[in-house]
Amino acid sequence: MKIIQNVSWIFGANLFISFCKWLILVIIARVLTPEDVGAYTLAFAIGAPVTLFANMKLRSLYITEENGNFSNYIYSRNILSVIAFIVLVLIGTFIYPSYFFIIILVGLIKIFDLQSDIYYALPHKKEDMDYIGKIMISKHLTTLIPFFITLIITKNLVISLLIQLTIQILFLVLIEKKIIEKRYLLNRKTFVLKSIKKVILIGLPLGFVQMVFSFNTSFPRYLLEYFESTEILGYFSAISYILVIGNLMMNAITQNFLPFLSRKIHRKEFKSFKKNVYINLTLFSLGLGVLSVVISYFFGESFLKFVYGVEYAKYADILVLMSIALAINFVSWNFDTALMALRYISILPKLVTLMFFLTIFVGYFMIVNYGIYGATYTLITINLCQLILRAIFVELKINHISKHTNN
Repeated sequence: MKIIQNVSWIFGANLFISFCKWLILVIIARVLTPEDVGAYTLAFAIGAPVTLFANMKLRSLYITEENGNFSNYIYSRNILSVIAFIVLVLIGTFIYPSYFFIIILVGLIKIFDLQSDIYYALPHKKEDMDYIGKIMISKHLTTLIPFFITLIITKNLVISLLIQLTIQILFLVLIEKKIIEKRYLLNRKTFVLKSIKKVILIGLPLGFVQMVFSFNTSFPRYLLEYFESTEILGYFSAISYILVIGNLMMNAITQNFLPFLSRKIHRKEFKSFKKNVYINLTLFSLGLGVLSVVISYFFGESFLKFVYGVEYAKYADILVLMSIALAINFVSWNFDTALMALRYISILPKLVTLMFFLTIFVGYFMIVNYGIYGATYTLITINLCQLILRAIFVELKINHISKHTNN
């Protein structure tokens, strides 16, 4: 009953947050231009790999560590956030000077999201996912409504992002941090430099994995902006946001099962572990994926015309292809969580490195020859390969552990 309640709250919260973030694209598309949509999504495509590397899944590491010192994780997060900001400044200055301010503001929003995320580790470890859901909904309502109002009034993306960032920082400092520390009676221990180094070293493979995974998703956007235009990137990004929404939802759902699956491994309940990963979660994910494809096929054109405008509706078939990529990714997320529960971290850099080179090869060939459609074919190909490899490695690892346990 507890796990159903947790899934309901965290699923609802992430669905709401995804909807709010999607509304940002909708309003930018309606109030501004496809070029502005392209600039905004390009900033996300640049910032995502950097901030996901800085993320290093410290929240998951703290949850799966039995007696971790939370202060070590907080200071690790602070160090990594500063490094991420410096990298974004360098990228904005030397590679994309035309989009410097948008890149920095979007990057800072994502960096402060990481600060919030590490505090969510405290209720997450207690499996109080409903509490996390309530805070997340409150936060996004508080930050996004002023963004919408400012954008409509000023029609200036930079000013609107600055307002959003300012309120986000205030919410983190005055509400999230204070309430969570008080509720969970956090007794700040003195951090240990040696332990911080250990946390970062353990998290490095995970950060690398997330960075390359994000790069694999963002690479088609870089190529579209380079070979086509910021306008085409705007069309593609607005439609492909279905992947962002889907990934956020599935990450929230599967993260909720991480403590549950970890206990299965610790208790050596391998059959139950496999049943939940291969059957229960997979069937649920497939159901969601098929539903998304069906809805996109029958209502995609009308949806795009109503939401974004007539000019976006001509790419309705892109939406259907994106739904196929999303359905594959839904299932793939389950095996990513299974690898985390198994703490099979060492295989992840090898997996994403392979995907990295495959993305470069497939992406370049597809986009140069097929443009915006090639970008979509690239995502489908990479997601399918990733799913197959993740499933293989989960099977190999669980069989290895089971064999050594029986011996």
